[in-house]
Amino acid sequence: MSIGRRLFTTLLAVFWVLHGCGLALVNACNTAADAYDKPGRYKVNAIAFAELKDARRRNREVPIKVLFPDGEGDFPLVIMSHGAGGGWDSHLYQSEHLASHGYVVFCLDHTGSDTQRIRYYMSREGGGMRFIEAMRRIAKDADAMLGMPGDVTFAIDQAVIWNKTNPDLAGRIDTRKIGMMGHSYGAYTTLVIVGAKPIRDHMVPPQTPPAGLVDGLSDPRVTFGFAMSPPPVGHFFNNNSFKTVNRPLVILTGPDDVVGGVTDEKRLEMFKLLPPEDKYLFWIYGADHLSFADSPWIRRRSSSHLGPQARPNVQRLSKALMVVSCDYFLKGKKEAANFLSEAYVNSLRGNVVKVETK
Repeated sequence: MSIGRRLFTTLLAVFWVLHGCGLALVNACNTAADAYDKPGRYKVNAIAFAELKDARRRNREVPIKVLFPDGEGDFPLVIMSHGAGGGWDSHLYQSEHLASHGYVVFCLDHTGSDTQRIRYYMSREGGGMRFIEAMRRIAKDADAMLGMPGDVTFAIDQAVIWNKTNPDLAGRIDTRKIGMMGHSYGAYTTLVIVGAKPIRDHMVPPQTPPAGLVDGLSDPRVTFGFAMSPPPVGHFFNNNSFKTVNRPLVILTGPDDVVGGVTDEKRLEMFKLLPPEDKYLFWIYGADHLSFADSPWIRRRSSSHLGPQARPNVQRLSKALMVVSCDYFLKGKKEAANFLSEAYVNSLRGNVVKVETK
């Protein structure tokens, strides 16, 4: 065989080897991508701790529902924080989805900003407020604004204890890798935990001093944040609040995420104020404010003006991005970074998402 023929044969062989590797890599990526928005391989167990109290904060009640994989392992921890008027089941299906992919999820019930408090304010004893008035009252409550981040710190402390002592959870929680997630008021909590400083100006009762930034609420044990419909500059934060956000942060919102006078322009402004490095904004068209929360209660009692598919579409995207983010930031799966992208998310539901990074 001539040198030229041998060279051609060799190059052809190399081409087919590389071609096969490329196809394998593409197929592997497609398999991984397909898996993110579908239930994981683990069955999910649940334990409810309804009577927990934080002795360091005047025995403040901090109920926690724990969802965890039915399998052996040292699973990263995710804290889930509900919005105003919610509860520990406000993100039940998202939390179950995360647990099925190998995460222990602590779903918090924030005393003072939960469903029970809304019902109290709407009762005769609580003042007979309308629903929207009760929600506004909660949003100004100093105990809620300052207490919710403290609930997260308490929950992480409990995780450390239960990882040593609880018969169902011992040896199964990796408290060195912690994700923080929340929606609306819970997104406020998420931002504060990863470094944002809220303002005192609107708190009731007034604080001392009555204005300025509140320090000392962040928890350095949290690795990254995932905020759905986060509050922008205004009621909770000012232009200086976000300078101290020092962890990776993923934000989900969009042009139809309008509530309480908060416009899409204000939410975009908040993203621009964040320090650079590992910040992601997923701008989802057709997602209203309540589309990001999901539970049996919300499914029965709320509907979207954007059509019957708004909630399932947003839920599919949010579940996938939750797993992608946790795999990347908590499990250190570098390949997951490829799916924190506009191309991947739009492959799930069509051209409905724009992504900004910094």
